[in-house]
Amino acid sequence: MDKTAVVKVGAVASASMCVLFGGLVVAQYFLTKKKRAGKKTKIIEMMPEFEKSTVHIRYPERVEQIICGMIKGGASKLQVITDFDMTLSKFAVNGKCCPTCHNIIDNCSLVTEECRKKLFQLKETYYPIEIDPHLTMEEKYPFMVEWYFKSHSLLVEQRLQREKLPEVVRESDVCLREGYEHFFDRLHQHAVPMFIFSAGLGDVLEEIIRQAGVYHPNVKVISNFMDFDENGVLKGFKGELIHVYNKHDGALRNTDYFKQLKDNSNILLLGDSLGDLTMADGVPNVENVLKIGFLNDKVPGGGAFREVHGFLRHCSGEGRNTRSAQLHSPEDLITDCGAAVLQRAPWDTGSQRPRSWIAIDLVMGSPETSPDHQRPCYWITSHWVSTCSVDSLSLSLTHTHTHTHTPLPMIF
Repeated sequence: MDKTAVVKVGAVASASMCVLFGGLVVAQYFLTKKKRAGKKTKIIEMMPEFEKSTVHIRYPERVEQIICGMIKGGASKLQVITDFDMTLSKFAVNGKCCPTCHNIIDNCSLVTEECRKKLFQLKETYYPIEIDPHLTMEEKYPFMVEWYFKSHSLLVEQRLQREKLPEVVRESDVCLREGYEHFFDRLHQHAVPMFIFSAGLGDVLEEIIRQAGVYHPNVKVISNFMDFDENGVLKGFKGELIHVYNKHDGALRNTDYFKQLKDNSNILLLGDSLGDLTMADGVPNVENVLKIGFLNDKVPGGGAFREVHGFLRHCSGEGRNTRSAQLHSPEDLITDCGAAVLQRAPWDTGSQRPRSWIAIDLVMGSPETSPDHQRPCYWITSHWVSTCSVDSLSLSLTHTHTHTHTPLPMIF
């Protein structure tokens, strides 16, 4: 491979892998002339992450295929579609939950105590519906609209001032995930489009990344933006409401944007809810979509999972299946789905629970997120999985297989 090709592939790998490893582990894996004696060097063999004792890959071919496809396509064919709250931002620090864009406003000094109580009551009413595993996304849809409409109406009543938003953000406890600077900067450096699609408050979101110094020209934000009058006082919200369960038509509502990116056929998709899985629906000319899901405290399952393609259910004696299954222990996971090793996230000393699970087409939960709040709850979705802590975007890949039922080793 000539020098130009090496530089090109190295740049592409850096751009692609920095999304996967989130900047914490910088992907600088170059394809060079040097090969191992007697065999061709594989990309995954050049990644130290795969050599860790906590990671086992039973069938690495698919991972190799996806990564090679992205490298082959180059930076010019890559785009990122991502959620913001609890995806690019942290879920918790030292056991304390970090605020979402809505929370930042709800808890700021510009909001009266009476309004804050009403907003809290709305959350107590509607949030359980949002994470109810027994309701489909269609059933949840009207409740989400009702929740957002009521909460936004309360904020309008507060007559919030636009000029106060920077101060409100600075005084909040919002925190982006570790490695965010490298994550944003590398995408910008390689001109990789980044589409942030959030059901939060767009004005607050933009202020967060602006203050963090990562609001680069390649970043486009689609969210719920406030509408201010000539005096800078909040009078309403612009455009169509965006909530967690209507992200599936985001591409259709932003047709011009995605038409311009018709050659960016490799998509890295990041989110923390079932609704986020659909953010790339309708994007034209897609070759590869790698879905990375953060499960923080939401419980997927039941009817909601039935709406998502590629999910597995209890497959003992059934082979492949595209439904969902709830497994309450690592042993269940191994016995029922023949899963390879899964790496458990570090424990958060503040809350004494696993900080978070992250997965590619797999979401897993802690005891707090299981229906009975007693047993860890593991949810299988498709084949390719990964784990990491909530404080980092660093990933470690592993694989699940749906045909073998022989117990395999598992490391925690």
